[in-house]
Amino acid sequence: MNYTQSGDSRYGTAEEVKTKENPMIKIYEDNGLPFVDSKWLRERNHIQNSLQAEVTRLLLEANHSWKVEQVEAPTMIPNELVSAEYKDNDVFRTQDFTMKPETTASSYEYAKYMLDHQTTKPPLCIWQASKSYRRENDQVSANVRLKEFYQQEFQCIYTEDTYKDYHELVEPLADYLSWLLGVETRVVPSDRLPSYSEKTLDIEVETPHKWLEVCSISKRTDVPFGWKDKNLLNTEFAFGLDRLTYARML
Repeated sequence: MNYTQSGDSRYGTAEEVKTKENPMIKIYEDNGLPFVDSKWLRERNHIQNSLQAEVTRLLLEANHSWKVEQVEAPTMIPNELVSAEYKDNDVFRTQDFTMKPETTASSYEYAKYMLDHQTTKPPLCIWQASKSYRRENDQVSANVRLKEFYQQEFQCIYTEDTYKDYHELVEPLADYLSWLLGVETRVVPSDRLPSYSEKTLDIEVETPHKWLEVCSISKRTDVPFGWKDKNLLNTEFAFGLDRLTYARML
């Protein structure tokens, strides 16, 4: 694994490099809406289960007080819960609801529900593995920029006075992904620092034609509630399950 800057130019475009047959199946004319077969589904499920176990292990190793809870929220969320980072031309929106572009907002709602009902206390990790939807520009499938895609996101919520920097987990996570996928990985500063993040790092994997971002780790300051008299922070681990599956199957 190498720590370096993005933009490595030693790879050509997807059209210039001969790779194995793309494991995604294009049936619709529109780009970004592929079909996948049973082998893909088995691999994706294996990756999802492996990441759940590894992230849980790393959190508990850092602090045995973590409670890790899976939840499944509706595909549509109220418009007012969508991050201001997403504009109308980024998402699929109706008058009242939006097809969720990420799972964060609904995980926040569930975390608040748990804390309000005193079923737990920080540190609390809420995670989801589900589809998200964005109006991505048409690109070749090798870029794996899909309009409908699977994310696995861990919202790791803790009080702001916590001394532990959970960004330290990015290195063991990158090493684990390298082992899980059988490819090289590297950690790079994100080329886009969202307004809600103090720090964002990306994990990229090496494919035959490019370095592909598969995970972002952000220290988020937008937790919309507190706990007792303390503010809360969130270290978010966001994995692109489709990209991880693509890299493993190549």
